Amino acid sequence: MGLFSPDLPQHDASACVSAGFRGKNCEENIDDCPGNLCLNGATCVDDVNRYSCVCPPTYTGELCEQDVDECAHRPSVCQNGATCTNSIGGYSCICVNGWTGPDCSVNIDDCAGAACFNGATCIDRVGSFYCRCTPGKTGMDINTLLMEKPPSVHPTEIRTSISPSSAVELNTTSALANYATEAGLLCHLDDACTSNPCHADAICDTSPINGSYTCSCASGYKGVDCSEDIDECEQGTSFRILLHTLSIHEGRSRMIVGSCLPAAWFN
Repeated sequence: MGLFSPDLPQHDASACVSAGFRGKNCEENIDDCPGNLCLNGATCVDDVNRYSCVCPPTYTGELCEQDVDECAHRPSVCQNGATCTNSIGGYSCICVNGWTGPDCSVNIDDCAGAACFNGATCIDRVGSFYCRCTPGKTGMDINTLLMEKPPSVHPTEIRTSISPSSAVELNTTSALANYATEAGLLCHLDDACTSNPCHADAICDTSPINGSYTCSCASGYKGVDCSEDIDECEQGTSFRILLHTLSIHEGRSRMIVGSCLPAAWFN
């Protein structure tokens, strides 16, 4: 708020000792706001023989003639990694993927347009979502499991998300496009691992693409379901197999199961 004292008419106040008053007894404060010079929607507040301009938040100065750079004076005006762009009489926030709102403080609910099947629970994330499958279900949406480049865009916009798609102003002079990867777990397939197809101690993994299983075998086993025992002794001539046998060697007792030991242990 600035105080401004232009050359104001006296309003028949020549008889008053104190400037800014009039009336028979000089009891009336002259309203100095008519014809004021306040700018940009400022409010004029009358004072004694002068007035002041109460500026809106986006302007400053004696007459509110100066634009306020919100981006410089209020570093946190845009939130969650957004970019602040100053403009005359205001500012704008360019939100990163997953956020919206004037100050980018609102997390976009990606579950609003999500497709989770078979009673799966949609969990919203920042810029994405995932489906928490019920027991025995899996399945990924292969239509989104890809690396894609969006089609040509308007020269002043860039795509910042895949679902939902959005664009933001960048004041660019040429077309821009970004790469992105998205994969959606939709829970529409049966989990093949629920039937325990792998041999004991093997790790079962289900493909979210087609629901098939893969067994990661424990040491000493092989095969699709890890049920085939590997004959380590076929890999060398100086070894003998010892199964479920108590061996005494160098004064120590050891139980070795499914191992192949050097011939020296048996001498």
